[in-house]
Amino acid sequence: MLKPGQTRFILAFMVILFHLSQSVFLGEFAVGCFFILSGYWISLMYERKYSKIKSTLKVFYISRVWRLLPVFYTFTILAIITSVLTHHDLLLKFNELDTLQKKLFLTANLIVLGYANSKNPIIVPAWSLDIEMQFYLVFPLLIYFLRNKKQWLIAVTVLFFLTTVFILATHQTYLSKTVFNYLFLFFTGVIIYYFNVKPGKVVERGSLLILLLIFAAHLLIPSLLVRVRDNSGEYYAVLSLVMILMATPALINSAHNQTNKFDKFLGEMSFTIYLSHWVWIVPYNALILNASKAARVPYVAGFMVITLLSSYIVYRFIDRPSEKLRHNWIKKQALKTEPEFNAAQKHKVAVT
Repeated sequence: MLKPGQTRFILAFMVILFHLSQSVFLGEFAVGCFFILSGYWISLMYERKYSKIKSTLKVFYISRVWRLLPVFYTFTILAIITSVLTHHDLLLKFNELDTLQKKLFLTANLIVLGYANSKNPIIVPAWSLDIEMQFYLVFPLLIYFLRNKKQWLIAVTVLFFLTTVFILATHQTYLSKTVFNYLFLFFTGVIIYYFNVKPGKVVERGSLLILLLIFAAHLLIPSLLVRVRDNSGEYYAVLSLVMILMATPALINSAHNQTNKFDKFLGEMSFTIYLSHWVWIVPYNALILNASKAARVPYVAGFMVITLLSSYIVYRFIDRPSEKLRHNWIKKQALKTEPEFNAAQKHKVAVT
């Protein structure tokens, strides 16, 4: 049984493999699984930590932005440097944007919001951070009304699923890159937490077997492989959604499994790996431009080594110090709440 950190680490590697080879059509699948896990962990943290702090919304929003931006900024700067050094036409593409597009581009790279719909993103996988940020914005409001009305929580999640179906069926290009297309996945994770869902081993293994068969069929049957290589098509989106649902029991059980220090390290590293690999994609693609598949092997090995190394360096010297500061700040906010809580308890006793 996979631990939570192991699961996230594997999902991050699926995204890397997807960007290295379109035959590994697991990019959307992996990100969708991340969204389900995010819905679960955000619900857990909100109930156990943020909701017990006086300025809940302020602390929640600042904390979530703080969690993402330091690492995002670091890899954005590194990606710009590697693009310039490899003569990638990043600056040329920026100059070709109109005034409004330039403003949206700069805004998206400052606050992440709007990144998924911005032109010429610097770090392509960062589109999912935009969706995460949008989820953070709506989560406290929705959960305020739904946390004590579990039947409504299910109804709203079904509504979000129908919204996803509508977006796919009507080819809503803009909406497909907003949180409205993914709220169903986030709230699947929310339901898992609030209903304490724990699938049995038979369900988990059966779902994983179906998932494996679907993957194998599309990998081995040429006509199906051609269809999934078009990762902007409707078929790919629907297939990814089906595969995500098949993986959900395993995701749920991994979230419930006991973690340890090394597993936490893997989970934390998954974030830096997820962004880091794109920094080296441009130079990697330039190096393998005319190389045969056999000749690409040492480049792939070098790519993986430098991705892991740069991920760890940013994790060690940027992410961990930033996270320590963030957690200390949250603790201070919680301590501000305790005197008021104790005073209220004393008043309650006195009145009683």
